[in-house]
Amino acid sequence: MLEEIGEDKLSRTLATNQPMFRTDIDYEAAVATRAAALQRWSQLDACQRREYRDQADFEAKNSVPDLKDQSLIPAKNVHLLLK
Repeated sequence: MLEEIGEDKLSRTLATNQPMFRTDIDYEAAVATRAAALQRWSQLDACQRREYRDQADFEAKNSVPDLKDQSLIPAKNVHLLLK
């Protein structure tokens, strides 16, 4: 590292910040969609569950939003403020 500094061989990367708030995504609808999907998963019998590897596979095949997705954080912040 010191050699790179001495020879001025450093690379620069521009940093960008994610906005704190985002209103174009309806976080409450995402939460409701996820809750409904989890309810459907809990009501499946053993034969129906065999169609999926696990709950994560069920969620992926049914386009259930992942609430831990980093792109949803600004929408979650708006949701929490308005709550």
